[in-house]
Amino acid sequence: MAKVDKLGQYRAKEYKETVVFPVEILGRDGVVRQYNYRASLELYRRRMRTAQARLQDADLAAAERSHCSSRIAQIKRSYLETYGWTGSEYGPETAHPNIAAEIAAFLVRALRASGRLNVTFTELTEEPDGAKLWYLHQPGNVPPLFLYVYDLTGDRHPESVGAAYLQRVRELSSLVASSGPAERLLNHFSDEECGLVLTGRSDEVEEHAAAIMDEGVEAAGPTPWDELHELVIRSDYPTAFLRARWVCRNHPWHRDAYAAAAMLGIVLRRAIDAEGMAFQGVGYLPDDGLLHYYLGLSRIHQGRNREAQAALEIAVAKQPSLAVARSLLILSYLTTLRWVRLPRLLKHQGGGLPVDEAELDQVVRLSKRVMVLGALVPLAALLAVASLSKVQEYALPMLMAIVVMCILSAMLLHHRVDHALERLIDEDPKQALQRIAYRG
Repeated sequence: MAKVDKLGQYRAKEYKETVVFPVEILGRDGVVRQYNYRASLELYRRRMRTAQARLQDADLAAAERSHCSSRIAQIKRSYLETYGWTGSEYGPETAHPNIAAEIAAFLVRALRASGRLNVTFTELTEEPDGAKLWYLHQPGNVPPLFLYVYDLTGDRHPESVGAAYLQRVRELSSLVASSGPAERLLNHFSDEECGLVLTGRSDEVEEHAAAIMDEGVEAAGPTPWDELHELVIRSDYPTAFLRARWVCRNHPWHRDAYAAAAMLGIVLRRAIDAEGMAFQGVGYLPDDGLLHYYLGLSRIHQGRNREAQAALEIAVAKQPSLAVARSLLILSYLTTLRWVRLPRLLKHQGGGLPVDEAELDQVVRLSKRVMVLGALVPLAALLAVASLSKVQEYALPMLMAIVVMCILSAMLLHHRVDHALERLIDEDPKQALQRIAYRG
């Protein structure tokens, strides 16, 4: 088909109709497939990203991107019309027009609504951490809920808003066992456009919370993170790596996805890609010690020890309980003969993953032996010189014995340091997942 005809087809497309869900989309292979709300949006976003590579023409690529953008807007509008709420004089659709459909999709899943949402909203004046806070009312005896909306498409800097969203989720997660008037996390979601958090008072939603969480997960099916976890368990690391990158791209504040992507990149011997994923994660979450650890680990795999040590220093400073970062930094200093930096790293308060704590204990003992040997070598040399001046006939054998002992000890310790370092940098992916999920 000629270029002018293709451009004419793009111009002739209409986007006024209401889309029916699931969305039917014609694939490039000529097969019509059905997609749910989120999957359809991701399909069109992926087509926008690959338009130039697929079409090899600037005008056609621009027309394709414009078409995909219009389809995304049409799908969002249709979803809000089909499943959105009614009855609010001033609600999220007015305050957050760009993400109103995302809010509706989140609540449909969280509340397991089978049709149009039967909820009303009251805006609260408090806007904590850049979030708009809404009071969510449902009919009957269902207790009211709180909805935090972090709009990443607004005027505020998206990195600061996204970090605030993640911090709120962490704080609420730590209160999961609280009772009484404490706020309880019921559900949360984030993507490149927003972060959403649904909460309620523990004493009001105790029974309702379990229903929301259990039914919401069942209705939503496995999440992309669940799929990634299952791929790692099955040892399908290449596919898991691609899935982790997908999660990072669509959920830019998903800390675990960045850590998993960096870890899997290292497992696949793609250290540069691993560094890139860790670097992206640190950009969004600069205070996360584990991401700095994977940034350092990826650089060690590239032989860039000084840069790796700088990242590991930050990891230890940001998260002192991260035993694996401390172990790797100690071993890196040992192999690069920067022993003067070791003493301050040998004191550890604990609190890390138990298997990492055990590893750190071995590394600390090993480093102390190396430091003792390093102190004994000059002392042995002085004693040898002294014996040479006093008992000349025994000096040479004594000196040789001391030198041989020092060489053998150094070789043994060097072997142990190398073995410990190899054990750390070639970590088991399944054990790494435990570390990523650990919140000790």
